[in-house]
Amino acid sequence: MSWDDPLPENVLSSWMAILQTLKSVAGIKIPRHAKLPSSKLELLGFCDASEKAYAADVYLRSVNADQISNNLLTAKTRVAPKKHETLPRLELCGALLLDKLLDTVKSHLRHPIEETHLWTDSTIVLSWIADPSNWKTFVSNRISTIVKSYPRSCWHHVRSHDNPADCASRGINPKELEDHPLWWHGPS
Repeated sequence: MSWDDPLPENVLSSWMAILQTLKSVAGIKIPRHAKLPSSKLELLGFCDASEKAYAADVYLRSVNADQISNNLLTAKTRVAPKKHETLPRLELCGALLLDKLLDTVKSHLRHPIEETHLWTDSTIVLSWIADPSNWKTFVSNRISTIVKSYPRSCWHHVRSHDNPADCASRGINPKELEDHPLWWHGPS
């Protein structure tokens, strides 16, 4: 097919559907987070992976005597490599992405963070983090980087349907994203 050839009908209809979806992106409003007065600040990080991508989300939690507020601070998604990786390895890549994203967030925040908690729905990644010395090079190198910043005590398990990073790793239609409390505020 050359540049001047018309697109086949099936490709053209797919592209038209993508263009329609992209138009709805302009309508998404991203709320600004305001720190509650006299509040304790925590960072909550979530990671996930699918065959398509791996992702990490960071939420800022403001805890005050009578109010708790969770809001999406930042998120990052990476396309899974062409070379087939196992899902546990992709989940590990998501955990490493979360580690790096949290380090970046902490270096840019002007307010002290009292606690940092990280969640994954991968029990395999949690077992790797619990005992970083027994694994082959790919796993061992990534786990050693992760546990330098965030030891096992910072890591927790989250059920897959409560993991907001699932939205980014599997993809979500912009129209659905617009009103998706799990994405914008994390699990309650």
